[in-house]
Amino acid sequence: MTVPSPSFKPFAGAPHLGWRSEQAIHEDLKRMFEGTAGTRMAVDLNSVHEDCRTLHGLRISVGSEYGFAIAVRYGDTHPKDWGSSWDVTIARTREGETFLQTLARARDVFDCFVHGQANEPDLGDIRNYYRPEHVRDQVASLHGRAPAPDAVASPAPR
Repeated sequence: MTVPSPSFKPFAGAPHLGWRSEQAIHEDLKRMFEGTAGTRMAVDLNSVHEDCRTLHGLRISVGSEYGFAIAVRYGDTHPKDWGSSWDVTIARTREGETFLQTLARARDVFDCFVHGQANEPDLGDIRNYYRPEHVRDQVASLHGRAPAPDAVASPAPR
């Protein structure tokens, strides 16, 4: 049986996704999963608790209905301290997509949310738990754009 799906040449990385070698993929994984716990995130993911933006880490899960899902865990304290924390899925495998394609989207969202990089991330897999425009407006401001028109408050009547 043959399963049609994109594949990459072994040990060559995935240059079209920004990785020139398997070592570069490994370095990004290590940077994202091990090197940033306790960092104050550039983007606030929780419109109810806007001061809760300490990165705890990333999680990868695998499910039969969605493939791979990569989530950011963040909270109100350092990950080693007691406090509240939340998970937000930043990338989920789409139909016909490989793990590396999912990881590349997660990397771009992660770099935007955590480090404030204006890299035009794909926010299509993020589920908005509070106000849908909350995260999108912050990302737009990182890119020097105005918030979405529906997010701008109307003037008070006189």
